[in-house]
Amino acid sequence: MSVIKIAILMACHNRVEVTKRCLQSLDNAQLKTQDIEISLFAVDDGSTDGTSEVLLNWSSTKILIEGTGNWYWARSMSIAESKVPDDYDGYLWLNDDVELFQNSLKILHHAILEDENRILIGQVASPFDGTITYGGVRQVGWKRNFLQLIDTPVNIDLVKTFNGNFVYIPMSIAKKLGKIDGKFLHGYADFDYGLRASKMGIPLFVLREVVGECAPNNSKAKYTETLHQLLFEKKGMPLKSQIRFFTRHGGPEWLIYVIYPFYKYFRGKLW
Repeated sequence: MSVIKIAILMACHNRVEVTKRCLQSLDNAQLKTQDIEISLFAVDDGSTDGTSEVLLNWSSTKILIEGTGNWYWARSMSIAESKVPDDYDGYLWLNDDVELFQNSLKILHHAILEDENRILIGQVASPFDGTITYGGVRQVGWKRNFLQLIDTPVNIDLVKTFNGNFVYIPMSIAKKLGKIDGKFLHGYADFDYGLRASKMGIPLFVLREVVGECAPNNSKAKYTETLHQLLFEKKGMPLKSQIRFFTRHGGPEWLIYVIYPFYKYFRGKLW
């Protein structure tokens, strides 16, 4: 295989310094390999802090799409994906709060050469204590929706889905799977994509080395404190996205999974 052309998909919103550090880490990683050619397809979803200017002036930016401020991750990534021509070898989902290690693209390149017919998942670690924060996800227990981050090497058969922080998807697989589902309000879209791949028998492979750092986002709890947030807050567990996800992946008991967060909420209020 000659030089691999990769379209990087990125969604950004109002954290310009974080985005700058991510792009700088991409530059540093690109210097370590001449075998990957990257182009950035980014959405700036209504930032007011100069994020658009930073993205527009970055040397590898191919397309910058301006969002409304209300697109959030799933729709932004879906729209970015729709702008990528077919002549790319694959997509790399990259969250803008990831700081890549210098050898990250080299690690990715080696894995693509080993087998180009699988989705490749990069683990990222906490900059505070080195624990894995995002990466491959496995199903544990009997419940279909009981998904757990993989923080140690495991049999590849256990990987069922992934966090969308660093994920490489070959173009041939993307055409089979279809696009990121932009009808999710924010979260769930990455888990949905991975579970769709698993159901189709597409291999999901966690890269053997950690590719970068990303601090854990523990904000979901603050978005589920009130009944209104449970129903509508896009960064929490909005009812619309829950129904969409669990009717697709929850099996006959999908309604139990949708009701459960509300049961926990009312139990905490009444007892």
